[in-house]
Amino acid sequence: MAQPATRNLGRLSEIAQVAVRHGFGYWFDTHRLTDLFPRRGPRLEVDGQPSQRGQHLREMLDELGPTFVKFGQLLSTRPDVLPPDIIAELRGLQDDVRPVPLADIEKVVEEELGLTIEQLFTEFEERPVAAASIGQVHRATLPNGRRVAVKVQRPGAPRQIEADLALLYQAARIAKERVRALDFIDARLLVDEFARQIRQELDYRLEARNADTFHRNFAGHPHVRVPRVYWTYTRTRVLTLEWLEGTQVADIHPDE
Repeated sequence: MAQPATRNLGRLSEIAQVAVRHGFGYWFDTHRLTDLFPRRGPRLEVDGQPSQRGQHLREMLDELGPTFVKFGQLLSTRPDVLPPDIIAELRGLQDDVRPVPLADIEKVVEEELGLTIEQLFTEFEERPVAAASIGQVHRATLPNGRRVAVKVQRPGAPRQIEADLALLYQAARIAKERVRALDFIDARLLVDEFARQIRQELDYRLEARNADTFHRNFAGHPHVRVPRVYWTYTRTRVLTLEWLEGTQVADIHPDE
């Protein structure tokens, strides 16, 4: 029974090394955590400027991977937990990640829908139009000629997320026991909120039902178009929506 805990502690130690590389070594000294996280390698301290600490935290979360990026995104909505300069930096976190090979995507689609990609679609673009921590989106064409966006969950995503959540819960326990400066935060409750949110994202049927509700509510609206859900092609790990051309909000420049 001790093996998972030992493995988790090893991963926490690895996380501490990443934190040190990004200049947060002083934090472990200040809160007397070096017995849990033995430091190796050169020490780099964070510049005292507020803008620098936010930047270093954002870069650290980026390096730690998709689950931690998502946790940072959650923190960016919590001004009760973090100061404004760090909130501003964390809002810049993007969970774009390296896409998984098409063969892995094909396997998930076949497991969920019971047919191969070739049987389901007349065209399925190999290169995804977007790739994030939980899934990636491919443009495809249905047998009736309709263009669709197919969101497919990354293989092993639930297992990786549960492993990362276990680490976050362990970190929350350590913070409660050892870091008096964080007494004003219920760290476990914060991780609970994140766990609830990210676990919901693992079931694409929830996203499909929400999209379906929006589609019905805005049906006939002259200025709003919501893609329809193709339920025949949607399961827990596969979501198929009508393809709509558009512009990302980040690409809109009001002054132009």
